[in-house]
Amino acid sequence: MAGCKNCGNCCNHVAMEIDEPTCKKDYQEILWFLLHKDVKVFVDHDDEWYLEFYAPCEWRQDSKCINHERRPSICRNYSSEECVMNGEGDAEKLTFNTYDDFLAYLKKKKIDYKFKWQKGKI
Repeated sequence: MAGCKNCGNCCNHVAMEIDEPTCKKDYQEILWFLLHKDVKVFVDHDDEWYLEFYAPCEWRQDSKCINHERRPSICRNYSSEECVMNGEGDAEKLTFNTYDDFLAYLKKKKIDYKFKWQKGKI
């Protein structure tokens, strides 16, 4: 088991699993997510979809948790085995950092993501 490298990666983002998009509403929602600063959507190697926010933890200072004893259970239970910094290769199968990234993916896959009122507009 690789130990923690104190890189802080786990303290610098929040990732939440989202449903795999299957309809126009879902595709439009992801496009909307990606219009926001410091947000990305990714698919892991288990084909699970995630919405990730770059949002550093307020309790991390000088590479340490300043409230270590009060930290939430998600922090306590996080294993260095889960850390992407300890893995080999890319942690993500697909990554969408921008609206245009996801739009290119939709077009490449020939996915109809537009509602009728949007035809010819995006």
